[in-house]
Amino acid sequence: MDSEVVIIGAGVIGLAVANKIAKMRHSVILLEKEPRYGCGASSRNTEVIHAGIYYQTPLKAKLCVEGKELLYRHCERYGIRHMRIGKIILAVSKEEVPKLDLMKKQALNNGVRDLVELEKNDIKKMEPEIKGLAALYSPSSGIFDSHGFMESLFRQVKASGVIFAALSPFIGAEAVKGGWRVEVGGRDTTTIVCKMVINAAGLYSLELAGRVFPGR
Repeated sequence: MDSEVVIIGAGVIGLAVANKIAKMRHSVILLEKEPRYGCGASSRNTEVIHAGIYYQTPLKAKLCVEGKELLYRHCERYGIRHMRIGKIILAVSKEEVPKLDLMKKQALNNGVRDLVELEKNDIKKMEPEIKGLAALYSPSSGIFDSHGFMESLFRQVKASGVIFAALSPFIGAEAVKGGWRVEVGGRDTTTIVCKMVINAAGLYSLELAGRVFPGR
């Protein structure tokens, strides 16, 4: 079997990458060792849409802020359950109040410009059961249905012509002229020749990277 691209792992990253590459009119085989997509770490997250307040790494902050809005738009377009519920970052002691100022400066550096400073009375009005001296309110923090999100990606992947191979664990890959020879397990061992291998195996990515050989 031949394909231009083989992607290992059908979690949220593997699905998103497969969808993007397939839309560029490349043939893609998406390997997954489990019986369906999204059975690993992608199905065990907090389902929080982060505003991008805390990150001190510029690229991570940039991707979080941009990705937040892209994710909200995707949820709206495909009818995925989500809510911009907001988040209160609370200072309960005098010692913690200056930390809010530092946090706001970091947020501004990251491109998060919608934080609202709350005083004691503001906090009481917003959340009567919370006691604090000051707070920051992040209106763009939210939650979403990660399973619904992956389902929407999977539908696009199938519509784009990606071959989804469940119960097909990656055994190893070896460089050959013009690409890679990929060995796949499962009911029967199969060999795929492709131009590119993408490792999106999540927690198993380092282990599987050790099974990729540059050739002889």
